[in-house]
Formats: sequence, structure tokens, C-alpha cells
Amino acid sequence: MNNVFNNKYTYIICILLAIIVASSVVFFEKKNKSESIVRIDGEFANEYPTVEALKQDSELILEVIANSVNTLKYEGLVFSIADSIVKKVYKGTVPGNTVKILETGGTFEGKEYIFEDSPVFKANESAIVFLKKYSGPVASDAYYVTGSIQGKFRMAGGKLKPPHFAPGELASVRDLNNLKLN
Repeated sequence: MNNVFNNKYTYIICILLAIIVASSVVFFEKKNKSESIVRIDGEFANEYPTVEALKQDSELILEVIANSVNTLKYEGLVFSIADSIVKKVYKGTVPGNTVKILETGGTFEGKEYIFEDSPVFKANESAIVFLKKYSGPVASDAYYVTGSIQGKFRMAGGKLKPPHFAPGELASVRDLNNLKLN
């Protein structure tokens, strides 16, 4: 009888230890994951409350798929350049069928830098982008998203997802009809 009693306690203690170990592993995995993300906050030089304002201020409006993404650090800030395949042109002229899109953020030296809760392109990701020509030291022959993150609408399953901090009318964009591109 005493042996059965001891076996039950041993069994219960083993289960409790397993739960404690599993909880510790989950806690430390979450902690390490959150430490590898660097959130970047900023202010927009221009805010675009309507699709029409965004369209008027953009040189190009494209549907693209990111083919590859390269990340670099310039003067302490992380940037990504997505070499993207142009699937459709809604505004402007693109020489060839690719375009380089420069964004703030990306993965660099094991850390992911995210500007205003809007991650940069990942390979094979699709989006509708409103772009302006970039002129500066970070990249050559590249474009940047109009309004920083405001002009990038991720595509998945035929639906569009507006940027996290999209102002006004842009926050309600869910499909191509909302962008009034045709």
C-alpha cells in the first residue's frame, strides 16, 4: 500500500515538473523572440487621408511580387530593397518588368526592424504599391512607398490589407475596387 502511495506522488511530482519545464521553455522562447524585434516609430512627412490624394502624389501605381529582398544598414538605420516583378501597371511607365522598392526596416544581424508596425516585403509577397522615385545615398534606381507605409496594400487571397496605421479612407481598403484604379 505504501508503495502505491509513493508511486502516485512520484507520478504527480513528475507531471508538475514537466509542466514547469514546458512553461519555462515557452516563456523563454517568447522572450527571445520579442527581443529580436526592434520597433521603429516615426512621423509621416505627408499624410494621405484619401485614395485620391495618394494617387495624385504617386509617380507609379503597381501590382508587384517581391522576388528577392536585400537588407542593409546606412547611418544606423536598417533599409530593405525588394527587387520586385511588376504584374500590372495602373499608373506611370516602368522600363522592363521589375522595380526596386526601398523600405525602412528589415532583418539585419538577427534582428527584425519594423517601422510603424508594417514589416517590409518578404520574398514572394504580393502588394499594390503607390511609389515615388528615390534619390539619395541608400539605393540607386529605386522607388519608395508614397507616404512611407501608407501606399502599400498587401495582397492575400484576392483581398487587400491596408497598412497598420492607415489614415482616413485608406484604413477601409479591402479590395481593388476600394482603390478606384480602373
